[in-house]
Amino acid sequence: FGEDFVRETHLYMNEVLSKEGAHLDGFFYCPHYKEAEVEAYRVSCGCRKPLPGMLEEALKTFHGDPRSSMMVGDSRGDVLAGKSLGCHNFWIVPEEAGQKDDLAFRVASFAEAVNHFLAVLGVLG
Repeated sequence: FGEDFVRETHLYMNEVLSKEGAHLDGFFYCPHYKEAEVEAYRVSCGCRKPLPGMLEEALKTFHGDPRSSMMVGDSRGDVLAGKSLGCHNFWIVPEEAGQKDDLAFRVASFAEAVNHFLAVLGVLG
C-alpha cells in the first residue's frame, strides 16, 4: 500500500470513531520494507517492528512513559516492540485469551486489552 492509502485509511478511521464520540490523537506507521517495490522505501530502519522506533516516536510526541503505556498487537513483532520498551503488552490471540507469559497477556479483542490495562492502572475495579 502507498502512503496516500495509509493517510486515507487513517482519515476514514477517525471519521468512524468520531461518530462514536472518539478520536485518535496520532497515527504512526513505518513505510519501509526490505522488499518494497519503491526503492526509496527499501531501507533498513529502526521503526519497523519488532524494532521499537515507531513506538519511541509516539512516546516522544505525546511525552509518554512506557511503564504507563500499552501496546496492543496481533503479531509477535508488535509485542516484541512493546516489550523492548517496557510497555504493558497485549496480544490479540482469541484462542489463547487469558494466558500470560513474559512477552504479553493474550486477549480476545482490543476492548478486552483496554479493560485489562485500565484495571492494571487502577482506573477500573
